[in-house]
Amino acid sequence: MYDVIIIRYGEMGLKGKNFKKFSLALQQDIKRRLAGLLDYQLDTTYGRIFLRLNSRLEEMPQEAVKSLKLLPGIVNFSPALSLGPAADLEKIAGSAAKLVARELKQNSGTFKVETNRANKDYPLTSPEISREVGGLVLRKVNNSLTAPQQELTVDVHEPDILLELDIRKDSIYIFTRRYQGSGGLPLDSAESALLLLSAGIDSPVAGWQMMRRGARLNILHFHTPPYTGEKALEKVRDISRRLARFNGETRLFLSQITKIQREIQKHCQSDYSITILRRMMMRIASRLGASKNLQAIVTGDSLGQVASQTLANLRTISTAADLPVLRPLLTLDKQDIISQARDIQTYNISIRPHQDCCTIFIPENPITRPYPEPTAEIEKALPVEELVTDALEKIEEETITADL
Repeated sequence: MYDVIIIRYGEMGLKGKNFKKFSLALQQDIKRRLAGLLDYQLDTTYGRIFLRLNSRLEEMPQEAVKSLKLLPGIVNFSPALSLGPAADLEKIAGSAAKLVARELKQNSGTFKVETNRANKDYPLTSPEISREVGGLVLRKVNNSLTAPQQELTVDVHEPDILLELDIRKDSIYIFTRRYQGSGGLPLDSAESALLLLSAGIDSPVAGWQMMRRGARLNILHFHTPPYTGEKALEKVRDISRRLARFNGETRLFLSQITKIQREIQKHCQSDYSITILRRMMMRIASRLGASKNLQAIVTGDSLGQVASQTLANLRTISTAADLPVLRPLLTLDKQDIISQARDIQTYNISIRPHQDCCTIFIPENPITRPYPEPTAEIEKALPVEELVTDALEKIEEETITADL
């Protein structure tokens, strides 16, 4: 029934002279994610990407639907029927009635027609086309019904079925479904960054937000064997597999920081221990990121959510980093973050019980407003360069592929 998939994008259409770069990035990501799922030819026009199917489909494969839904840069998409650019209203209504009749089996019986007349040479206006086609479809569908099927009626305010017509110079497209995409910008339209993944709820969402802005991510996770075990690492791998659905094949780096935590416990004030530990993480992440040509560090910090996420603390932690530290969740409410974690299907993994490298050594009364100068003074008790170099030498790298 369907012979084309219409893909719509959003803000990348406003990129002016840089549009071609964004468009090519989106096209490449579409090809990568649909490899083996659909047989099509890709065609573009302003505001749309068309996947012209080499054979008709009764339904889009669910894996193809899922892949396009998860693809940054796509606002929405529709499987559609295409007719010649000069098709008359009777022909349009005949094809449209088949789509509406099928939708009627899954919905109650109200519908509406909306027309986008991009081809201004078509002899009727958009309201005229909608009105005339609507009347024809109504009669055709109701004449084909058998008892006890509910008759089709018109509801222009809240229809159960929205029949859309897109009148263009090359073709007339008919569709009844719009699948929501991820929005944002296509992957690889921005530089790459390093996500600090804790395996909690927040950091996967922060990573997702960055991918929606076009940044491909590498992932760094800190762990403290023997205090954190294989189950904690498997949880990190599972989250990384979910993120790889958006990110593509992903490099996961695992950094052991048991020695660093023991040294901090031994030589530093306990109330500063978490702040100093995170400053050490920033140093390791900065060196690793620079060696991989990554342009920023991404964290899941949300202002005021825990004691270590005050402005003073975040400032003090950031001063230890040589790369910019990006915090896309900084102003989000926890419930908003949880909602997004559910949307990207990391929430149920994140809430699995596990031992976190920070919480194991957390002091009873951590300082909430440390400042860079006194913190740096306390750090002088540590062999900072030696500890950072040692941690970098022991980093392990894994390649993570998507869990679909």
